[in-house]
Amino acid sequence: MAITLRELTRDTWEECIDLDVAEHQRYFVSSNLVSLAEAQFYPGTVCRAVYSDEVMVGFVMYGPDMEYAPEEQGAYAFVRLMIDRKYQRKGYGRAAIAAVIEAIRNIPDSRVLYTSYVPENTQAGQLYAVMGFHPTGRELDGELIVRLPLRS
Repeated sequence: MAITLRELTRDTWEECIDLDVAEHQRYFVSSNLVSLAEAQFYPGTVCRAVYSDEVMVGFVMYGPDMEYAPEEQGAYAFVRLMIDRKYQRKGYGRAAIAAVIEAIRNIPDSRVLYTSYVPENTQAGQLYAVMGFHPTGRELDGELIVRLPLRS
């Protein structure tokens, strides 16, 4: 499966905000519109559309960590993963996470990647565990924080 993370443009941002999760998942992730607005206030935040070939299937957002472990050198945060309801359960989420991990590993000062998920979103927890993330035992705003070392 060929997944690419692409910059949003004047021609693609509206398509991105039209992507949506299933009704029962809306509590788990902010809308892409809210995410794009939020990103404007966090320096270094990267927003990317997730593509399978030429089809936009989702959205990711990541950047320097400012909340999970702000004192830790080389910490980055994967703050948003959203795959449109039409494309879920096809491996795109796993492929998007792998692409984000690779993008952050390519940042010279990166040492560790954090993310979090709502405890009721057991699928996300299982997916992050399969991708190598480990529980920290901490929470932020009711979400469980997990950590992935990027360098030995």
